[in-house]
Amino acid sequence: MLRNDETGAPPSSRTTHPALEGVHAFLAEMLTEGYRLKLFDTEMFFALIPPRDLMMALKDSVVVRGNILFTGKFVDERIAYDLSPEASGEILEILMVRGLLKPHDVLRYVTPTVCASHLNHRQLWSFITARPFWKQQRGTSEEQLKTEFVYLMKLFESGLQHGLLTADDIVKRIGVERIWTYLSPNERVGLVKTILSFGSDKRAFAENDLIASITLNSLVRRIPHRILWQSVVNPEIEVTFGLGSIRPLESVQPPEEGSHVSPLPLTD
Repeated sequence: MLRNDETGAPPSSRTTHPALEGVHAFLAEMLTEGYRLKLFDTEMFFALIPPRDLMMALKDSVVVRGNILFTGKFVDERIAYDLSPEASGEILEILMVRGLLKPHDVLRYVTPTVCASHLNHRQLWSFITARPFWKQQRGTSEEQLKTEFVYLMKLFESGLQHGLLTADDIVKRIGVERIWTYLSPNERVGLVKTILSFGSDKRAFAENDLIASITLNSLVRRIPHRILWQSVVNPEIEVTFGLGSIRPLESVQPPEEGSHVSPLPLTD
């Protein structure tokens, strides 16, 4: 019989990660959303984190290691939960090389919570970003662009929720002038009206008020995702939290005046 892991619930029953905080919770949520949106290639997971490395990372999680090996009844329950991380890794490698266990079989137990709690965060981030969903590449279907937008929105929402980002980070990194450039005429009018209302009430208009006025949804839709990534995500999340290195800057042409057309329909 398969055993519950350390969260006390079967892996397939969990979609939230209440016990995790900060970067751990952020990574778990990005993995969960990426799987939901079918953005990940599970084969890539094991190209970045080989079976032996995986089992060594799970050295303190005997139940998860045992469940992986016991699934499919390839390893007897009486020994599956008693093997060392080294022996578990060797057996898992053999099972996967021979096609007896598929990546999705293993990842059923190596849940996002388990990944964020035990695995190397830099390797996890390499898996999450293996597909450059922020580049809005030519030839990408409208449906795929919408999926990539949803995922980038999740990144910003989760980053704000778990303390990896602040409104101040977002506004200062992008720049007020650049944000203004990408707003539509109606959005500019609405923003000016909001600023004036703050002035009449003698209230300071801060970065969080700017994001609230424009809405994060509109900001992510309006501004090219490459700019959001290289201006905000790379320095504030990847570099600050040790998930990646500084990425080379890519040139993005500013919009022509009067051409404030979002690549996706706005649905605030």
